[in-house]
Amino acid sequence: MMTKKSKNHIDTELDGLFAKLRSEDTPLSEDLVAAILADAKAQQPLQSNVSARQQPAWWRGIADAIGGWRAAGALAACTAVGLWIGYAAPDSLADFSDFVFNTSSEEPFDAISTFDDLLVES
Repeated sequence: MMTKKSKNHIDTELDGLFAKLRSEDTPLSEDLVAAILADAKAQQPLQSNVSARQQPAWWRGIADAIGGWRAAGALAACTAVGLWIGYAAPDSLADFSDFVFNTSSEEPFDAISTFDDLLVES
């Protein structure tokens, strides 16, 4: 176990060593500087690759505008189901639309006159 006195002694030695190194003015050798710069340049990505990654594709912009990929998937699924039901509608759906829009009678459906009748009755 390190006591406080021995820890302070190590700190004092380190402080002295760092002060000595700070006072020395030894420049780096040209070979070391060249090796460091060559290694740094090899680690950097090419400029053309960076600019290509920063430009988002047009479909990413559309997907972000409608709420992301989950919303785009839900929209695509709903579109497919709507087209399927519209193309191959079951017979019960036609009966339901006749009931809602009252198209089973001979006269055409007129929404405006129906709304006027509601206003007159109340």
